[in-house]
Amino acid sequence: MASTAVKKKRRYLVPGNRAQLRKAMARKCPGMVGELVAVCAKQSIDAYLVDEQIDLVLYVCYRTACEQGLDAGREALQQKMTLIKDYVESAKRDPYGWDVV
Repeated sequence: MASTAVKKKRRYLVPGNRAQLRKAMARKCPGMVGELVAVCAKQSIDAYLVDEQIDLVLYVCYRTACEQGLDAGREALQQKMTLIKDYVESAKRDPYGWDVV
């Protein structure tokens, strides 16, 4: 008799799976994700671009935390947060990518 059980596909953590990624990061580095998302979300610049940036940063930091440990993940997230803050500030000054003189 053949088994009728259906194998569940394993869901891998990928940058496009936004909700799963943020939940995983919230477990790994509590507090940091909310701060990072808040920094980017409150700015009125191209929301899609910023959201993609957040996902990429979270993915990189999550992988770092998984491979090198939680402290390394937190440190990577801190470094990336400063980069994103700078990015948000420069986009606020000039939303079209040119330096304002």
